[in-house]
Amino acid sequence: MVLPVYDSLRPGARPAFARTMSLTLVGVAAAYIIIGLVPYLYLVGMAGTPMADAITLNLPRVWWAYAIMGGYCVALAFTYPLMLFPAVRILEKALGRAGLLGRDAGGFAARRNGVRALIVGTTLAISLLGAEQLNNFVSLIGAFCCTPLAFIYPCLFHLRLLPEAPRAVRASNWAIIVVGVGVFFFSTYQAINTWSVSPINPCIS
Repeated sequence: MVLPVYDSLRPGARPAFARTMSLTLVGVAAAYIIIGLVPYLYLVGMAGTPMADAITLNLPRVWWAYAIMGGYCVALAFTYPLMLFPAVRILEKALGRAGLLGRDAGGFAARRNGVRALIVGTTLAISLLGAEQLNNFVSLIGAFCCTPLAFIYPCLFHLRLLPEAPRAVRASNWAIIVVGVGVFFFSTYQAINTWSVSPINPCIS
């Protein structure tokens, strides 16, 4: 997400981007750690309460629990455009280079909005299909998206950008790529193989 957001900034705002991003990441990481770790340590460590896979399933069936879930849905709705922004920018640039978005201003805007609506509809359909298998659905997302981003692509880029790197560096890159490919296939196989195991009801009734 960093590069598309940076690319969209005004030139005058770019010098402060690194500091702003660093402070934001530290704050978000601290909030996630505190909000996630403290209740988990209490419920599992002190109260001995088993934890469900979806965090909302651990809440009691009272009004404030539904208020929390409503707030969570609002937060997801407002952060969804930010999460989708990098993918949309990359796809729009690719379609623009291919001449599929047109040149006229009116037609370009309409076709661009149509592409965005199609992406949103596709993600919603995928979410509905994977809602009852949350663990496996997250595993598939991790296998197809996170594993290449974390292991495979950085090493491939490094090999391409520095073809004259030392042999040890190139060997380590290829070793990481092999591990990433192995993790990709293992995670995918495990998620598909256990797809019908322990279905999850995503809603509290």
